[in-house]
Amino acid sequence: MSRSHAERFAVANRVARRAMVALVLGLALLAGCGGSGGSDEPSPAAGPATSTTADTTSTTQAPSTASSTSLPPATVPTTAAPDSEAEVKAAYLEIMDEFYRRLEHPDPTDPTVSQNHTGPSLEQVKDRLADLVRDGAADVFTSRGVPRPQVVGIEVQGDEAMVRNCIVDDVIVRRIKTGEILNNRVDSVLIESALVRMGSRWQLKDQVAVRSWPDANGCSR
Repeated sequence: MSRSHAERFAVANRVARRAMVALVLGLALLAGCGGSGGSDEPSPAAGPATSTTADTTSTTQAPSTASSTSLPPATVPTTAAPDSEAEVKAAYLEIMDEFYRRLEHPDPTDPTVSQNHTGPSLEQVKDRLADLVRDGAADVFTSRGVPRPQVVGIEVQGDEAMVRNCIVDDVIVRRIKTGEILNNRVDSVLIESALVRMGSRWQLKDQVAVRSWPDANGCSR
């Protein structure tokens, strides 16, 4: 049976994952893609995740002879600030929302795809759009609407970020002219998504499926 979009999107970039070792921050390379209907088991992590708690340095002010109000001491973050994680999360959710909406009206020549995707992710999205056009097919959303990732963890290091998230993908692939259903598989997929900052914009570079289940029950199990 064909994979759902979420599982295919992540698994298709598994080979490119070798180039992401430094970005993953100790997460081991995952095993190869399993058989149809199976699930992918993650390799044990090589080390603990990097903490994003910001350290602060206190500053003692010298006594002032002027009768003015003293400013509070400044704090200097040494790692990713919470607002950086919020920025990455918002960017990733927007990228995935636009990814699914593009599949409703697939166009592999759409120049705006490169605004959200780069590297392996860009090539994979273009290939998926081309496949739909070739098959005369498009996506149809169920009563759940556009699949929305549930973000369960974020690591930010400068201009690189890793988002661990779960997607319940129940999108139906249907032939446009005849209405024939080509794929109505439902998957819950645990994914690690690598993003890079290009200028002022975050882009999705790579995705890897950590594990998947052939149902809509999410990844908390």
